[in-house]
Amino acid sequence: MTMAGTLQVLHAFSVRTWGGFLLWLVSGLFYAIAGATAFANPALASVILTLLLAVLTLSAGALRLLIGIRAKPTKGWAWIVASGAP
Repeated sequence: MTMAGTLQVLHAFSVRTWGGFLLWLVSGLFYAIAGATAFANPALASVILTLLLAVLTLSAGALRLLIGIRAKPTKGWAWIVASGAP
């Protein structure tokens, strides 16, 4: 991640537009900082990744519940709701 972030920062200087430059530069800096943090403190990185996975899993379940309830008039809507239930 640190190497990829460094390459993104270097690539930012080859982009001709300011919007593209800033996007590549900021994302590269964040990526490089995240890689350095993961390398320096792997326990913290594993906790953060686990929490991120939990949030994304809960969000996907909530969206499936919402979509299933909105699809109530169609056949098989209960299966969508069941797939989103915890």
